[in-house]
Amino acid sequence: NPWGEGKTTFVKMWRQQLVNQKFKTLYFNAWENDFEQDVLIALISELGEIKNKPVNTFNKVLEKAVSLTNKIIPAMAKHVAKKTIGDEAAEAIIEGVAEYGAEELKEQINSYTSRKKSIQDFKDNLEVFVDEIDKDKPLVFIIDELDRCRPNYAVEVLEQIKHLFSVPGIVFVLSIDKEQLGHSVRGVYGSDKIDANEYLRRFIDLEYSIPEPNLELYVNYLSGYFGIDAFFESEERLKYKVFKNDKENFIGFSIILFDQKKMTLRQIEKLYAKTKITLVQFNYNSYIFPTFFLTLAFIHSERKDIYRKIKRKEYNLQELT
Repeated sequence: NPWGEGKTTFVKMWRQQLVNQKFKTLYFNAWENDFEQDVLIALISELGEIKNKPVNTFNKVLEKAVSLTNKIIPAMAKHVAKKTIGDEAAEAIIEGVAEYGAEELKEQINSYTSRKKSIQDFKDNLEVFVDEIDKDKPLVFIIDELDRCRPNYAVEVLEQIKHLFSVPGIVFVLSIDKEQLGHSVRGVYGSDKIDANEYLRRFIDLEYSIPEPNLELYVNYLSGYFGIDAFFESEERLKYKVFKNDKENFIGFSIILFDQKKMTLRQIEKLYAKTKITLVQFNYNSYIFPTFFLTLAFIHSERKDIYRKIKRKEYNLQELT
């Protein structure tokens, strides 16, 4: 789902449900952790947060991870990876020999072989670790806000999950705006022609979109949460018959406005928070004119240029209408 539509709230509530059902779970906010240059360190640190984990087995996972935190990728491997098998690959090897020399080439090949073995050792130990945590239920690892990260970091998280953490017993849940993450993928690979959807299919087995919320329920909830109901329904205010429909008008117009403007849940929440701050400036016997009041609040949030012109009285009546 796009930003501001409740993904984080959803996965945190889902996580609590899983905890209630005795699942081991982890929640990793990728955006808050993209200061860490090495993704592997960040992900393993999250594993370390599991309560009552088998310490000895976890230490073995740490031990195997040490050789994988090195950022140096064999230059020869990168060079050959860009070529297809056959004559081109053979030419690449010849070029590599000329460029690096026989000894360097031997070192790079040994390093590459060693790294492949280290990856498998790490995965083997990780599988044992996960199995010891719970033999019956998988470890559910939730990764949130991946689409907000630096593009390089976001793509590296995906690659590390795929190549290092894809072992039996771990289920990853990605809470993402797929469109935004697709932009990151294209940015990293330097081409708008990259099929980001096809790329992401390598990592995602099942997709689920949060359905659109019931606006009336959400607006009524926020109205109570921010105390807007309390203002419109206060005894002091209801002494005046002219104000008795203010709450109904405010809620009704809110639903129409938010639906027409296709506002996200976060945008609506922030607008209602601002509305509450503004309402406390009014006396209980003040005229509010709910529909016009909410329109001004909306313009102030979404179109400050127009709001300033209204405030400076730069519109005539026809232009304002």
